Amino acid sequence: MTENLSAIQKGFRKLKTLLGYRTKARHVDLQPYAEQLDYLWEKRVKQLTIDQAEAENMPDESCGRPEIIGIPFGYINDRWARLLAKMQDNDELWTYSDYHGGRSGSMGIMLCRNSKVIATIVTVRF
Repeated sequence: MTENLSAIQKGFRKLKTLLGYRTKARHVDLQPYAEQLDYLWEKRVKQLTIDQAEAENMPDESCGRPEIIGIPFGYINDRWARLLAKMQDNDELWTYSDYHGGRSGSMGIMLCRNSKVIATIVTVRF
């Protein structure tokens, strides 16, 4: 199932690029809202290493933006760097899918510590 979701994520990103849409990706510091967002832990899909996260979010030629090709997370690389700066020993990276049906929801990567979401990057919003 996680392989299918990854293929869906990649296909969705390519479709948005081809249609001229930009993903509204952003970095969100969830620490002040940790209690309110405990539900996000339940939306996790698969655990990733840093290398896997960067490989899955590496823009290629199909993005049509040569200035970001080969840069992990493309235009939001600075947000990725801020998320990594918060990482401590034994923290985990997880993908998540918070789909509400229709045109509502998001997918991205979250930094978790002791089963609590510390920070997240939204990579796809729909």
